[in-house]
Amino acid sequence: MPLTLLVGDDTYAIQTHLEQLKTPLDPAWRSLNVQTFEAATLNADALNQLLRRQVYPTACSPPMVGDTKLVIVTDCSLSAQHFDGLAWVEGMIPTTHLVLCLDKLDKRTKVAKFLAQHGTLYTYTALSPWDEAGIKATVKAQAQDSGVQLGSGVLSYLAEAIGNDRQRMASELTKLTLCPQPVTLAQAKALVPNQTQTALQLVDAMRQGQPGHVAALFKALETVHPGVIIHTALSQFRTWFKVKAALKSKHLTTEADIAQFATLGNPKRLYYLRQDVAKVSIRRLAETVVSLQALSVGLKTGLTRRAIGLELMKMASHSNPKVN
Repeated sequence: MPLTLLVGDDTYAIQTHLEQLKTPLDPAWRSLNVQTFEAATLNADALNQLLRRQVYPTACSPPMVGDTKLVIVTDCSLSAQHFDGLAWVEGMIPTTHLVLCLDKLDKRTKVAKFLAQHGTLYTYTALSPWDEAGIKATVKAQAQDSGVQLGSGVLSYLAEAIGNDRQRMASELTKLTLCPQPVTLAQAKALVPNQTQTALQLVDAMRQGQPGHVAALFKALETVHPGVIIHTALSQFRTWFKVKAALKSKHLTTEADIAQFATLGNPKRLYYLRQDVAKVSIRRLAETVVSLQALSVGLKTGLTRRAIGLELMKMASHSNPKVN
Protein backbone atom coordinates (compact mmCIF):
# COMPACT_ATOMS: atom_id res chain seq x y z
CA MET A 1 0.00 0.00 0.00
CA PRO A 2 2.36 2.76 -1.19
CA LEU A 3 1.33 6.26 -0.13
CA THR A 4 3.37 9.31 -1.10
CA LEU A 5 2.79 12.85 0.18
CA LEU A 6 4.27 15.66 -1.93
CA VAL A 7 4.03 18.85 0.12
CA GLY A 8 5.04 22.39 -0.83
CA ASP A 9 4.77 25.16 -3.40
CA ASP A 10 7.60 24.14 -5.74
CA THR A 11 5.38 22.95 -8.58
CA TYR A 12 8.30 22.02 -10.84
CA ALA A 13 9.92 19.76 -8.24
CA ILE A 14 6.57 18.12 -7.49
CA GLN A 15 5.85 17.57 -11.19
CA THR A 16 9.32 16.08 -11.64
CA HIS A 17 8.66 13.65 -8.77
CA LEU A 18 5.34 12.65 -10.34
CA GLU A 19 7.02 11.95 -13.67
CA GLN A 20 9.57 9.75 -11.89
CA LEU A 21 6.72 7.77 -10.31
CA LYS A 22 5.11 7.26 -13.73
CA THR A 23 8.32 6.07 -15.42
CA PRO A 24 8.25 2.42 -14.17
CA LEU A 25 4.75 1.90 -15.56
CA ASP A 26 4.44 0.18 -18.93
CA PRO A 27 4.19 3.05 -21.50
CA ALA A 28 1.68 1.08 -23.55
CA TRP A 29 -0.79 0.97 -20.65
CA ARG A 30 0.21 4.08 -18.71
CA SER A 31 -2.91 6.05 -19.66
CA LEU A 32 -5.05 3.30 -18.12
CA ASN A 33 -3.01 2.93 -14.95
CA VAL A 34 -2.60 6.60 -14.04
CA GLN A 35 -5.69 8.32 -12.64
CA THR A 36 -5.44 12.02 -11.70
CA PHE A 37 -7.98 13.99 -9.66
CA GLU A 38 -7.73 17.80 -9.55
CA ALA A 39 -8.72 19.40 -6.24
CA ALA A 40 -7.48 22.99 -6.66
CA THR A 41 -10.93 24.60 -6.91
CA LEU A 42 -12.71 22.44 -4.33
CA ASN A 43 -13.83 23.63 -0.92
CA ALA A 44 -13.50 21.36 2.12
CA ASP A 45 -16.87 19.62 1.66
CA ALA A 46 -16.37 19.07 -2.06
CA LEU A 47 -12.90 17.63 -1.43
CA ASN A 48 -14.38 15.18 1.07
CA GLN A 49 -16.91 14.07 -1.52
CA LEU A 50 -14.15 13.63 -4.11
CA LEU A 51 -12.06 11.53 -1.71
CA ARG A 52 -14.97 9.29 -0.72
CA ARG A 53 -16.88 8.91 -3.96
CA GLN A 54 -14.16 8.98 -6.64
CA VAL A 55 -10.66 8.56 -5.21
CA TYR A 56 -11.64 5.77 -2.78
CA PRO A 57 -13.24 3.39 -5.32
CA THR A 58 -10.47 4.07 -7.83
CA ALA A 59 -7.67 3.45 -5.32
CA CYS A 60 -9.31 0.32 -3.94
CA SER A 61 -9.76 -1.41 -7.29
CA PRO A 62 -7.01 -3.40 -9.05
CA PRO A 63 -5.13 -2.03 -12.08
CA MET A 64 -6.71 -2.76 -15.44
CA VAL A 65 -3.39 -4.03 -16.81
CA GLY A 66 -0.09 -4.84 -15.11
CA ASP A 67 0.90 -4.83 -11.47
CA THR A 68 0.52 -1.21 -10.32
CA LYS A 69 -1.97 1.62 -10.53
CA LEU A 70 -0.95 5.23 -9.79
CA VAL A 71 -3.71 7.42 -8.30
CA ILE A 72 -2.85 11.12 -7.96
CA VAL A 73 -4.79 13.87 -6.19
CA THR A 74 -3.35 17.30 -6.98
CA ASP A 75 -3.61 20.58 -5.08
CA CYS A 76 -5.19 19.20 -1.90
CA SER A 77 -5.91 21.43 1.08
CA LEU A 78 -6.46 18.97 3.90
CA SER A 79 -7.88 19.80 7.30
CA ALA A 80 -9.13 17.86 10.34
CA GLN A 81 -12.51 17.24 8.70
CA HIS A 82 -10.86 15.14 5.98
CA PHE A 83 -9.73 12.40 8.36
CA ASP A 84 -12.85 10.31 7.80
CA GLY A 85 -12.62 10.89 4.07
CA LEU A 86 -9.16 9.28 4.06
CA ALA A 87 -9.66 6.55 6.67
CA TRP A 88 -9.77 3.96 3.87
CA VAL A 89 -6.07 4.59 3.13
CA GLU A 90 -5.11 2.14 5.88
CA GLY A 91 -6.76 -0.74 4.04
CA MET A 92 -5.86 0.21 0.47
CA ILE A 93 -4.84 -2.71 -1.76
CA PRO A 94 -1.07 -3.11 -2.37
CA THR A 95 -1.32 -2.73 -6.15
CA THR A 96 -2.29 0.95 -5.80
CA HIS A 97 0.20 3.76 -5.27
CA LEU A 98 -1.67 6.79 -3.94
CA VAL A 99 -0.05 10.22 -4.27
CA LEU A 100 -1.43 13.29 -2.51
CA CYS A 101 -0.04 16.66 -3.62
CA LEU A 102 -0.57 19.32 -0.94
CA ASP A 103 0.37 22.97 -0.73
CA LYS A 104 0.90 22.55 3.01
CA LEU A 105 0.32 20.02 5.77
CA ASP A 106 -0.01 20.84 9.44
CA LYS A 107 1.87 17.96 11.06
CA ARG A 108 0.07 18.57 14.36
CA THR A 109 -3.32 17.52 13.00
CA LYS A 110 -4.78 14.03 13.31
CA VAL A 111 -5.07 13.59 9.55
CA ALA A 112 -1.42 14.58 9.01
CA LYS A 113 -0.17 12.15 11.66
CA PHE A 114 -2.34 9.40 10.16
CA LEU A 115 -1.03 9.97 6.63
CA ALA A 116 2.60 10.26 7.79
CA GLN A 117 2.20 6.96 9.63
CA HIS A 118 1.11 5.14 6.48
CA GLY A 119 3.15 6.95 3.83
CA THR A 120 6.34 8.79 2.89
CA LEU A 121 6.43 12.58 2.98
CA TYR A 122 8.54 14.73 0.65
CA THR A 123 8.72 18.51 1.15
CA TYR A 124 9.35 20.76 -1.84
CA THR A 125 9.54 24.43 -0.90
CA ALA A 126 10.12 26.93 -3.69
CA LEU A 127 13.22 29.05 -3.38
CA SER A 128 12.68 32.67 -2.43
CA PRO A 129 13.88 35.09 -5.14
CA TRP A 130 15.84 36.83 -2.37
CA ASP A 131 17.57 33.69 -1.07
CA GLU A 132 20.89 34.26 -2.83
CA ALA A 133 22.73 31.56 -0.86
CA GLY A 134 19.97 29.02 -1.47
CA ILE A 135 19.82 29.79 -5.19
CA LYS A 136 23.59 29.47 -5.55
CA ALA A 137 23.60 26.17 -3.66
CA THR A 138 20.81 24.82 -5.88
CA VAL A 139 22.53 25.91 -9.11
CA LYS A 140 25.78 24.35 -7.91
CA ALA A 141 24.06 21.07 -6.99
CA GLN A 142 22.16 20.87 -10.29
CA ALA A 143 25.33 21.70 -12.23
CA GLN A 144 27.15 18.83 -10.51
CA ASP A 145 24.25 16.46 -11.25
CA SER A 146 24.31 17.55 -14.91
CA GLY A 147 28.08 17.23 -15.22
CA VAL A 148 28.56 20.95 -15.86
CA GLN A 149 31.81 22.44 -14.59
CA LEU A 150 31.45 26.11 -13.71
CA GLY A 151 34.37 28.41 -14.38
CA SER A 152 35.28 31.56 -12.44
CA GLY A 153 32.29 33.85 -11.82
CA VAL A 154 29.81 31.56 -13.61
CA LEU A 155 27.98 30.39 -10.48
CA SER A 156 27.25 33.95 -9.34
CA TYR A 157 26.11 34.97 -12.83
CA LEU A 158 23.79 31.97 -13.24
CA ALA A 159 22.27 32.53 -9.80
CA GLU A 160 21.49 36.14 -10.73
CA ALA A 161 20.36 35.39 -14.30
CA ILE A 162 18.11 32.42 -13.50
CA GLY A 163 16.92 33.32 -10.01
CA ASN A 164 14.68 30.88 -8.15
CA ASP A 165 13.22 29.15 -11.23
CA ARG A 166 14.24 25.48 -10.80
CA GLN A 167 12.74 24.50 -14.14
CA ARG A 168 14.78 27.10 -15.97
CA MET A 169 17.88 26.03 -14.03
CA ALA A 170 17.51 22.52 -15.42
CA SER A 171 16.91 23.81 -18.95
CA GLU A 172 19.82 26.27 -18.96
CA LEU A 173 22.26 23.78 -17.43
CA THR A 174 21.28 21.25 -20.10
CA LYS A 175 22.36 23.80 -22.72
CA LEU A 176 25.66 24.32 -20.90
CA THR A 177 26.45 20.59 -21.07
CA LEU A 178 27.11 21.15 -24.79
CA CYS A 179 29.89 23.67 -24.06
CA PRO A 180 33.57 22.80 -23.60
CA GLN A 181 34.14 22.30 -19.88
CA PRO A 182 34.62 24.18 -17.66
CA VAL A 183 32.06 26.73 -18.87
CA THR A 184 33.48 30.26 -19.02
CA LEU A 185 31.65 33.40 -17.93
CA ALA A 186 31.52 34.62 -21.55
CA GLN A 187 29.88 31.36 -22.67
CA ALA A 188 27.37 31.52 -19.84
CA LYS A 189 26.38 35.10 -20.66
CA ALA A 190 26.00 34.23 -24.36
CA LEU A 191 23.74 31.25 -23.70
CA VAL A 192 21.85 32.24 -20.55
CA PRO A 193 20.13 35.65 -20.68
CA ASN A 194 19.53 37.50 -17.43
CA GLN A 195 15.72 37.59 -17.11
CA THR A 196 15.42 37.60 -13.32
CA GLN A 197 15.84 41.33 -12.97
CA THR A 198 13.13 41.85 -15.60
CA ALA A 199 10.66 39.81 -13.52
CA LEU A 200 11.46 41.84 -10.41
CA GLN A 201 11.04 45.05 -12.43
CA LEU A 202 7.60 43.84 -13.50
CA VAL A 203 6.61 43.29 -9.86
CA ASP A 204 7.87 46.73 -8.93
CA ALA A 205 5.87 48.25 -11.80
CA MET A 206 2.77 46.57 -10.35
CA ARG A 207 3.49 48.14 -6.97
CA GLN A 208 3.90 51.57 -8.54
CA GLY A 209 0.66 51.29 -10.54
CA GLN A 210 2.19 51.22 -14.04
CA PRO A 211 0.08 48.83 -16.16
CA GLY A 212 1.74 49.89 -19.42
CA HIS A 213 5.17 49.08 -18.04
CA VAL A 214 3.84 45.77 -16.71
CA ALA A 215 2.57 44.87 -20.21
CA ALA A 216 5.93 45.68 -21.81
CA LEU A 217 7.90 43.70 -19.25
CA PHE A 218 5.49 40.75 -19.45
CA LYS A 219 6.05 40.64 -23.21
CA ALA A 220 9.83 40.76 -22.65
CA LEU A 221 9.44 37.68 -20.45
CA GLU A 222 7.62 35.65 -23.11
CA THR A 223 10.11 32.78 -22.78
CA VAL A 224 9.60 32.58 -19.00
CA HIS A 225 6.85 30.32 -17.66
CA PRO A 226 4.03 32.51 -16.26
CA GLY A 227 4.05 30.44 -13.07
CA VAL A 228 7.52 31.79 -12.30
CA ILE A 229 6.33 35.38 -12.77
CA ILE A 230 3.29 34.82 -10.56
CA HIS A 231 5.38 33.15 -7.86
CA THR A 232 7.91 36.02 -7.91
CA ALA A 233 5.12 38.58 -7.65
CA LEU A 234 3.32 36.70 -4.89
CA SER A 235 6.51 36.27 -2.87
CA GLN A 236 7.36 39.98 -3.13
CA PHE A 237 3.86 41.27 -2.39
CA ARG A 238 3.61 38.97 0.63
CA THR A 239 6.86 40.44 1.91
CA TRP A 240 5.63 44.00 1.32
CA PHE A 241 2.37 43.18 3.09
CA LYS A 242 4.17 41.70 6.11
CA VAL A 243 6.50 44.70 6.34
CA LYS A 244 3.60 47.15 6.09
CA ALA A 245 1.63 45.24 8.75
CA ALA A 246 4.67 45.11 11.03
CA LEU A 247 5.29 48.82 10.67
CA LYS A 248 1.69 49.53 11.66
CA SER A 249 1.81 47.17 14.64
CA LYS A 250 2.15 48.64 18.14
CA HIS A 251 3.80 45.43 19.35
CA LEU A 252 6.70 45.28 16.88
CA THR A 253 8.91 48.19 17.83
CA THR A 254 12.46 47.20 16.90
CA GLU A 255 14.09 46.57 13.54
CA ALA A 256 14.87 43.00 14.62
CA ASP A 257 11.22 42.34 15.54
CA ILE A 258 9.98 43.66 12.21
CA ALA A 259 12.58 41.71 10.22
CA GLN A 260 11.67 38.51 12.07
CA PHE A 261 7.92 39.02 11.56
CA ALA A 262 8.46 39.67 7.85
CA THR A 263 10.77 36.60 7.62
CA LEU A 264 13.60 38.59 6.07
CA GLY A 265 16.66 36.46 5.53
CA ASN A 266 18.71 39.64 5.27
CA PRO A 267 17.49 42.27 7.83
CA LYS A 268 19.35 44.99 5.91
CA ARG A 269 16.63 44.74 3.23
CA LEU A 270 14.23 46.38 5.66
CA TYR A 271 15.66 49.83 4.88
CA TYR A 272 14.65 49.50 1.21
CA LEU A 273 11.37 47.72 1.92
CA ARG A 274 10.28 50.60 4.16
CA GLN A 275 10.65 52.93 1.19
CA ASP A 276 8.81 50.51 -1.11
CA VAL A 277 5.69 50.38 1.08
CA ALA A 278 5.69 54.00 2.23
CA LYS A 279 3.23 55.11 -0.46
CA VAL A 280 1.22 51.88 -0.76
CA SER A 281 -1.76 51.13 1.47
CA ILE A 282 -1.95 47.90 3.42
CA ARG A 283 -5.37 47.33 1.87
CA ARG A 284 -3.97 47.37 -1.66
CA LEU A 285 -1.11 45.05 -0.70
CA ALA A 286 -3.55 42.59 0.89
CA GLU A 287 -5.89 42.69 -2.12
CA THR A 288 -2.99 42.09 -4.51
CA VAL A 289 -1.79 39.08 -2.51
CA VAL A 290 -5.29 37.58 -2.66
CA SER A 291 -5.54 38.30 -6.40
CA LEU A 292 -2.16 36.69 -7.08
CA GLN A 293 -3.15 33.60 -5.11
CA ALA A 294 -6.30 33.32 -7.22
CA LEU A 295 -4.21 33.83 -10.37
CA SER A 296 -1.91 30.98 -9.30
CA VAL A 297 -4.92 28.67 -9.02
CA GLY A 298 -6.19 29.94 -12.37
CA LEU A 299 -2.90 29.02 -14.02
CA LYS A 300 -3.20 25.45 -12.74
CA THR A 301 -6.73 25.19 -14.10
CA GLY A 302 -5.94 26.32 -17.64
CA LEU A 303 -5.79 30.14 -17.63
CA THR A 304 -4.00 31.34 -20.77
CA ARG A 305 -0.81 33.39 -20.79
CA ARG A 306 -2.65 36.34 -22.36
CA ALA A 307 -5.28 36.25 -19.61
CA ILE A 308 -2.55 36.20 -16.96
CA GLY A 309 -0.89 39.26 -18.49
CA LEU A 310 -4.20 41.11 -18.49
CA GLU A 311 -4.79 40.22 -14.83
CA LEU A 312 -1.35 41.49 -13.85
CA MET A 313 -2.06 44.76 -15.68
CA LYS A 314 -5.41 45.02 -13.92
CA MET A 315 -3.72 44.63 -10.52
CA ALA A 316 -1.28 47.39 -11.44
CA SER A 317 -4.04 49.71 -12.60
CA HIS A 318 -6.13 49.47 -9.44
CA SER A 319 -6.29 52.83 -7.74
CA ASN A 320 -4.27 52.98 -4.57
CA PRO A 321 -6.55 53.67 -1.58
CA LYS A 322 -5.39 56.41 0.73
CA VAL A 323 -2.08 55.34 2.22
CA ASN A 324 -2.28 54.56 5.91
